Amino acid sequence: RWYMIHWLVSEATLGCCLPTARTDYYDGKKRAREAVFGLERHQHDAVQHAIGEDVTFLKNKELMDYSLILGVLSKPLGADGRVPVFPPGGHPDQPYIVVTGKMAKAYYLGIIDFLQGWTGGKKVAHVIKFLFAPKPISTVSPSPYADQFWAAQKHRFHALADGPGKAGDRQQPGMGPQPGGYSGIV
Repeated sequence: RWYMIHWLVSEATLGCCLPTARTDYYDGKKRAREAVFGLERHQHDAVQHAIGEDVTFLKNKELMDYSLILGVLSKPLGADGRVPVFPPGGHPDQPYIVVTGKMAKAYYLGIIDFLQGWTGGKKVAHVIKFLFAPKPISTVSPSPYADQFWAAQKHRFHALADGPGKAGDRQQPGMGPQPGGYSGIV
């Protein structure tokens, strides 16, 4: 928050004198910014298309300061090699299920906190963060925010390679439509 300018100055300079909660928060943001996730090619393409459309919509509405939320649920494959059933997501295509070895991971994702306009308060926060916060800063006007967000998401998800020992070997019996009235993308 802008009123914690002493934290921003400390982070931008030596990083000392910060409360443990603040350093934990900053470390978590850094880990989240660097995290990448592998999806099957068709899942990757669907996610990139959906995020691209959402970002274009938010940019056109001059909104900013939104975030990607990603939930990951891991379960072992059944004794028979079947993919376990995962709870449905908030979108018909979710969860995105990826099988690696004897584990299945379900990814649930969406964009949150998207009703932030470029207000006077955000402009003041931009100046303060520009001067004192670690880079990259996220308090920027809607168009650069959309470009920065979209660029980050393009690198966050990658398509798993097909070929011997790759995606083809991860396909397990039981993948596809799942009980519960939804179809897991696999």
